[in-house]
Amino acid sequence: MRVPLTPIVLLSLAGLTLADEIHLTDGKSITDVSIQSETMTEVTYRKDRKEGKVPADTILSIDYSAKPQLVDQADASMRDGLFEDAEVDLTNFLAGVKAKRPRKYPWSRAYAYYRLAEVYEVLQSIEDVKQTVNEMAELEPESRYLPYAISIKARALADSGDKASALAALGDLEKVVASAGLGDRWKLEVELGKLLYGDATGASLRKKLQDLADLAGSGNPVVRNRALAEIGISLLGEGKLDEGEKIFRSIVSDPKADDRTLAAAYTGLGHCLFRRGEPTKDPELLKEALKAFMRVVVLYGHEINYVPEALFFAGRCFQLIGGDEAELAATKLYTRVMRDFPENRWAGEARGFRSRKK
Repeated sequence: MRVPLTPIVLLSLAGLTLADEIHLTDGKSITDVSIQSETMTEVTYRKDRKEGKVPADTILSIDYSAKPQLVDQADASMRDGLFEDAEVDLTNFLAGVKAKRPRKYPWSRAYAYYRLAEVYEVLQSIEDVKQTVNEMAELEPESRYLPYAISIKARALADSGDKASALAALGDLEKVVASAGLGDRWKLEVELGKLLYGDATGASLRKKLQDLADLAGSGNPVVRNRALAEIGISLLGEGKLDEGEKIFRSIVSDPKADDRTLAAAYTGLGHCLFRRGEPTKDPELLKEALKAFMRVVVLYGHEINYVPEALFFAGRCFQLIGGDEAELAATKLYTRVMRDFPENRWAGEARGFRSRKK
């Protein structure tokens, strides 16, 4: 029997469905709110018919309960790894709002530019990243998403090997930070970028990163954890597994970090465990390593600096664990690396291991 919903029930359901949620860098969340406006310095929301404000640099992310259809479709495509589809939806949406910011979702134009920059970074289309971020800077100079977008531009340039241009992009970010009077978080982000795109290596780099992490402290956990992740990666590169594992575990156990940092930490943790378990084929270590690598694949599929590597080593874990089912799983993972990342170095490694048992 169908029971008609009363207006009060419908209103209650709508309230549950349409509530936005603000996630803060200290691990707390502000729930059941309605975002009213966003600027580079603060976000205004309504909760229980009262207005509230939160500093923009304390926000880790916002879950919007409703978005323009094309933006919502693009976000869904990105979650599914369909980045070309996301590109189409975002570019179509932005084509319709370039002349005027939409009234219903005033934050959506800046958000769409930011997401499109992420898409182009994944697709490794550096010129498109630059064009998207530059256009955003012209149309949305006050958006809280602009510093993130400029950071993406700098990172994409650095990943492409053009560290000089990456440092120049950081200079642009530094100007935005100064002109907008942004707080310590973005000042620290700039300094972190200078270290990562600079010439320091080994113990010298780790010392500078540790000093920055200490300066960031508990007040800026996103920057602190990213600096710590880079220290762990450096230690891993020198075979200092115990020290590296300790750092990676500290990050994933208290994940006040962005996706790139968490992908780096889980990948690093997987390597520490894999290297300890590989010589003896220790099943417990290999299974724990497998879980770490698969977290990267499942949760952070857009972090292409880590996903191909995580896919390959998850396959290696399955091969070393052994058995028909594990061998089949390894083959599927190797095939995915080769199919989705054919130009990546790990595709070549996967091709070599796919046909043999180890």
